[in-house]
Amino acid sequence: HVARIALAGTGDSVGIAGVAPTSRLIPVRVLDGAGSGSSSDVARGIIWAVDHGAEIVNLSLGGPATAAVASAVAYAEQHGVLVVAAAGNDGPTGPANYPAALDTALAVASYDEGGSLSWFSTRGAYVDVA
Repeated sequence: HVARIALAGTGDSVGIAGVAPTSRLIPVRVLDGAGSGSSSDVARGIIWAVDHGAEIVNLSLGGPATAAVASAVAYAEQHGVLVVAAAGNDGPTGPANYPAALDTALAVASYDEGGSLSWFSTRGAYVDVA
């Protein structure tokens, strides 16, 4: 759904228009069908995307801090690639979510239809935008 928000075309009568409908998407699978995977898989996916021309890497995932993911995000930054990551879905008292909590990543939280932070959205000083 995040890719659809970013890339949905206009004038197609589907109901939404993406914020960047003329952008190109490079899908990179780093998790299995159940949404599980290793930090090394995520790190390899970030590096692969950077090496294949990504200008922005969106990660609708996260977990505890790991050296592998931190190194991959640093690699992206060194190549001028912005990493955007989910703040998390562990609620207001949930732990910081990585890579979103890294200083060089852009952390995104969730708002609900009423304009308030979603009940499930993780909060913290590391969140850049909601």
